[in-house]
Amino acid sequence: MVPPHQTVQRGRTTAVKVALVVTGLLVALSQGTTAVSAQSSATVEVRVWQGVSDAHNLYISARPEGGSWRTLGTIPLDMSGRSSRGTFTYGDITVAVPLGGARAPNQVNVEVRVWQSVSDALDLYISARPEGGSWGTLGTIPLDMSGLNSRGTFRYGDIDVAVPLWFVGVGKTGGTTYNAYIMDDGSLFTSIGVHDGDGRVIREGESTFSFRCIRGSLQAIFKVSGAHFFPETTSVEWETSNRDPFTERWRIGGGVIGDWFYAPDSRFVLEQLREAQSLKIRLRNAEGRILTTDDGDLRIYPHDVSSLLTTPAQMNIERCGQEGWR
Repeated sequence: MVPPHQTVQRGRTTAVKVALVVTGLLVALSQGTTAVSAQSSATVEVRVWQGVSDAHNLYISARPEGGSWRTLGTIPLDMSGRSSRGTFTYGDITVAVPLGGARAPNQVNVEVRVWQSVSDALDLYISARPEGGSWGTLGTIPLDMSGLNSRGTFRYGDIDVAVPLWFVGVGKTGGTTYNAYIMDDGSLFTSIGVHDGDGRVIREGESTFSFRCIRGSLQAIFKVSGAHFFPETTSVEWETSNRDPFTERWRIGGGVIGDWFYAPDSRFVLEQLREAQSLKIRLRNAEGRILTTDDGDLRIYPHDVSSLLTTPAQMNIERCGQEGWR
């Protein structure tokens, strides 16, 4: 996140309109990605209050665009956080914003951080992001606290934040393909994946690794194309570029063009891949030996996962299974 002492944005007016997200197509163009997509967002209005007689007396309010300030109320800010240089204190708050409509999600959480200069309590900044998003998208913006309540006891500053709801579309980022759409029951289906072939046609013996979110369930899936019948005693050993190998029994399910292996803890696999550049998967038998193909080759499947968690559809994967999402 950009600390306040590094910001170069000055002189903002109240009710600054900041887009945290642009459409999936614009994101794709900026990342050199091919995509056809649509991305929804909802605007959240945030107001920061500061006592006139005590500049350290800070409160925060938030509402969906055009809603009532009273719905969520006015919440005091605990400014006990401190920047690494000790020049700013800060307070965080997460606001659950209800959304209209029956489709996923029915609410979105917004994380807001207010900064206050240690040397000048009137010097305030704000950062905001959708839950689990990047602070760097919005940056750190100075607050214009020129608003004043009717009694003259509190000054205030406003900022509007466009919060992403979900991604819908298809495309490719690097070696990763992704697909997301609203299902007939109104729930959101998302798939992101990589395979170890040439990127055009999945051939016999090639493999695919993917994450899927379907009806709120996150799945890490490994599959081998072709007519294979792996016994239930088969273990999956997986190793990332920055972790030691893990050997686990993944549930085996039959697929149309090969067997599918489902991770026992998909969220754990997701966390292990966050900083990884590569993923290597080996299939082992009950004795621990690596299985071989009919040609005698070891069943070792390397995957480039450097772009796996960077697609526009990643927001769907991150929020899969969270309250309010279907």
